[in-house]
Amino acid sequence: MSKTKINPNVQVPKEPTRKQLSRAERETQQRRRIIYAVGAVLAVVVLVILFGVLRESFIKPNEPVANVNGEQISTTEFQNRVRLMRAQLLQQVNYLQRLGDTQSVDQVQSQLTDPINLGSQVLNGMVDELLLKQAAKDFNVTVTADEVEASIEKEYGFDRNPPTPMPTSTPRPTPTASAPVTQTATPSATPPPTATPISKESAQQFYQDYLRAYGLSDQDYRKYTEMSLLSNKVRDALGTTVPTITEQIKFQYMRIDSVAVPTVTAAIAQDGFAKVYQAALSDTLPYSTSVLASEVTDWLPREAFSGSTDLGASMGDAFFSTPVSQTTAIISNTTGTASFVGLITAKSLEPLSSTFLQQAQKDAVEAWLQQRRNPNFLLTWADRVPTKP
Repeated sequence: MSKTKINPNVQVPKEPTRKQLSRAERETQQRRRIIYAVGAVLAVVVLVILFGVLRESFIKPNEPVANVNGEQISTTEFQNRVRLMRAQLLQQVNYLQRLGDTQSVDQVQSQLTDPINLGSQVLNGMVDELLLKQAAKDFNVTVTADEVEASIEKEYGFDRNPPTPMPTSTPRPTPTASAPVTQTATPSATPPPTATPISKESAQQFYQDYLRAYGLSDQDYRKYTEMSLLSNKVRDALGTTVPTITEQIKFQYMRIDSVAVPTVTAAIAQDGFAKVYQAALSDTLPYSTSVLASEVTDWLPREAFSGSTDLGASMGDAFFSTPVSQTTAIISNTTGTASFVGLITAKSLEPLSSTFLQQAQKDAVEAWLQQRRNPNFLLTWADRVPTKP
């Protein structure tokens, strides 16, 4: 038999040792763990990004910024209303700039540059609207789609029921002068320009142009109009609960600067209110510059005192508790800068004038809302106020 010769130059590979196998296995496991860790980090980053996009696009817009007795105001509704308010303020800026009223322009611009304050005003207004809406059934108040449509048409220039124009008077014939006219005739006042009525189609076009210019939707604008009409109707209904007849007074009075109070007090004690009052009217007092005498000849309700920053409720109580033809005590005003003394000339139950009635109705609505507002209505909103348009 022939024998196989072994080439001494050929090296036979050695089997890896157990130590080498163990090291290779550990390195493989380390690489696998690193890959898993990097993959996990990347997955977390992707999930965070996806959640952020999902939250900003779908979750956050539906999150409430206020909850009014179980009825929510969503972030989207709030942001749409802020955008509408900003659009209206920008319109005011453009109008005021054309008038050259730079002071008013600065005031409106300050609102646009303060998103937190603007957002607070808008949200508080939306809360009040919801409170009024929730009470609409109690006052049997509703708003129809046709009323919304008519309101938008009128706002943009088309009035379905325009006011009847006043009849034009026929000018009188000019008399013939029998002598030369020596006085220059005064020209008659030029009547103010009358707004040119526009068609319904033109009004609708203006409305659509407005929506496009400020990125607003027709649906949001109609909802805003509906809420505005509904809340105003409820406000009017609340106003009808205000008494139209109340106790009112007429009086003569003197307003006395603080430095002159001791002198006037002594003069009234010696000569009586009427004599000092007449002297103040005729400006014959040595301290006339410190005393103002006047008379209220229109009926004045108690609320006129409490609504005045100079008079105050306590002065109203003093004047109304004083009998007719009697003089009140000298009472310091709310700021302590002056004092008042008066002689009551008449007292009676009288109808409120339109000015005081409107103020009483406004105060009644505000009191009604104040009783129902709750700070817990407002949720997270400050970081969601849009700054455009």
